[in-house]
Amino acid sequence: MDKIVFFDGECGLCNRVVDFFIRSDTSKTLYFSSLQSPFAIRFFENRGIAIQLDTIYFYHNRQIYDQSAAVKQLFLCLTGYRHLVGILIGLTPKNFADYVYRKISKNRFKFFGKTTCRIPSKEEKMRFLEY
Repeated sequence: MDKIVFFDGECGLCNRVVDFFIRSDTSKTLYFSSLQSPFAIRFFENRGIAIQLDTIYFYHNRQIYDQSAAVKQLFLCLTGYRHLVGILIGLTPKNFADYVYRKISKNRFKFFGKTTCRIPSKEEKMRFLEY
């Protein structure tokens, strides 16, 4: 499991983002874990990282990306026009991209609501790391 997406399982926007990446990852190489799961808690504790629930994390090639860098790397793992989105994010100055990310993150519950942790379908279960 070289590509793991960590997300706030109680965030409506985050759950929609996960749905998007599940549909877009035709090679099925992305794995997912809510930040509230025992797996994520152990994963970050073992690395001495304090989890920030308002941040998406992406573990890839033994590196942990967060905020806009995580989003960029996720898109770069996809094919077609979605890959180009990652390239475009990479062309944006990181400070500005992170600023936009933080603005959206700060208002995510206001615009997208709060939800319970996402329950994967039967087909998706193998791609969720929860325990």
